[in-house]
Amino acid sequence: IALALIVGRYFCAWICPLGTLQELARKIGQQFFRKVQITLPAMIDQPLRWRKYVVLAWALYFTWKTGTLIIRPYDPWAAYAHGFAGWDEVWKEFSVGASILISSLVIGVFVDRVFCKYLCPLGAFLGITAKLGLFSIKRNCDGCLSCNKCEKTCPVGIKIESLPVVHSAECIGCLTCTTA
Repeated sequence: IALALIVGRYFCAWICPLGTLQELARKIGQQFFRKVQITLPAMIDQPLRWRKYVVLAWALYFTWKTGTLIIRPYDPWAAYAHGFAGWDEVWKEFSVGASILISSLVIGVFVDRVFCKYLCPLGAFLGITAKLGLFSIKRNCDGCLSCNKCEKTCPVGIKIESLPVVHSAECIGCLTCTTA
C-alpha cells in the first residue's frame, strides 16, 4: 500500500509475475501475429475495465463473510505459484485459476494485458490507492510532437496525448510512454 501511495501501480509493471507473463504473451503475439493484434473499442473496453472492481468487491465481501480467502481457488497467481508442485496439485486445487491463467495468456497474445485491465483485483486495489499517489507521469506539452507514439505503446491503452498529467488508476507505471 505504501509503495502504491508513492509510485502508483508500480508493482503491476515491475514486480507482478502475471504482468511479466502477459508482457511475454504480448511480445509473442506481436512477433508472430502482428496483423491480428486487437484493440477493443472504447464502448466495450471501458465497461470491461470496471469488472476488476467488481471482482475486488466480491472477493473482499465474501472473504469477510466467510473468514477465509474466498478468491484463492480462482486466483491465476496462486495457480502459477503452485505450478512447480505439479500439474495434479494445480488442477485439483486451482483448476479455475489455472484456466483463467491459461485463457488470459492465450487471449493476451492478441489483446494486451487482458487480465490486468479487466479482472485483476489487486490491480483494482492498487489503482484506487494510486489515485492518491505522490508521483505521476507528466507529459512535456511544449516538446510533444503529437505523434501518438506514447499512446500506441501504452500496454493499458491510456489516452496520454490528451492529458498533461497521467494520473489514471489504469496507469501501471511501466514508463513505456516516456521512452517512446
